[in-house]
Amino acid sequence: MKTRHQTNQSKAFTLVELLVVIAIVGILAAIIVPVVGRSMVKAKVATAKKEMADIAAAIKSYQTTYSRWPVQPNYIKNTFGDVTFGWRDTGGTYHDNSTLMELLCNRDYGRGTDVARRNPKKIQFLDLSENSDGDGFPGLSPYKAAANGVYYRGRYHDPFGSEYRISVDFDGDNLCADVFYGRPQASAGGSTGLKNRKQLKNGIGPEVYVLEGTVMVWSLGPDKLLNENAKDNESTNADNILSWK
Repeated sequence: MKTRHQTNQSKAFTLVELLVVIAIVGILAAIIVPVVGRSMVKAKVATAKKEMADIAAAIKSYQTTYSRWPVQPNYIKNTFGDVTFGWRDTGGTYHDNSTLMELLCNRDYGRGTDVARRNPKKIQFLDLSENSDGDGFPGLSPYKAAANGVYYRGRYHDPFGSEYRISVDFDGDNLCADVFYGRPQASAGGSTGLKNRKQLKNGIGPEVYVLEGTVMVWSLGPDKLLNENAKDNESTNADNILSWK
């Protein structure tokens, strides 16, 4: 017959058993957490690719509808003859993507974009809901002054919170050149599949890397970083998300 003391001892965990359980839990966590993290990143990348495709489709639909690009007439073209939103040109010119989103989403923020005149059919080419967090967060930030004095600009960000960079074939040659990826320093010998415009035009013009198409969309990817001195597939550029790749 077991005494009460013997019964309690048989039910209790020893210190060694407890340490073994903790070690097993730790090992499982070390295996599972990185796998879950990578799966979440892959899901966000897939979402970004879908959003990029939607942006490109909306821009092309606008062009088909109105026989012009959704670009302000006074916008300065980038170094390569096209227009880039969301990235500064080498000359310092910067157009964020908010005016483009304003037009494609048929929203007039009353700041001179003149949506009513430039989209008289009131078509919502891109259906986006504003986020509640503001700039630097996924989705479309609202266009308003925040309580802390920060002005939300109405920009569209990828699932990692990086503004979408969008280039449009403004000069109409069916060759789209982006401010960053158009540079030989970034794309010559790289892995993005862009082509040398000089070669496409039989040696005429400067060496510029272009997409044979009309719209390019990209973002900085999970690390939200860009190395302007590195190739497209090197350093922090390797995880950039590209609509054409």
